[in-house]
Amino acid sequence: MDLKMKVLVVDDFATMRKVVRNMLPGIGYDNVNEAENGDEGFRMAKSGGYGLIVSDWNMPVMTGLEFLKAIQADASNYIVKPFTPQVFEEKLTDIFDK
Repeated sequence: MDLKMKVLVVDDFATMRKVVRNMLPGIGYDNVNEAENGDEGFRMAKSGGYGLIVSDWNMPVMTGLEFLKAIQADASNYIVKPFTPQVFEEKLTDIFDK
């Protein structure tokens, strides 16, 4: 895992964005940006440079599924909310070990 990679957190719920954003430095990720819906996330993702995107599934404007399809992401794993920092780190490790 490249801990210096840019991370994008996409969620319409500001509190959830803050929860995820606060977990990431605890596991080594410090370069984190946020988007409040899939459309905004898509525009940010198109600008490039993101090595990891954490997205909600149910959002207005553009759902998480529409967002994933739009950026042609490999939806290889998911985490059901709520989740702990330990579960979050384990899932990230699983994704990057593949």
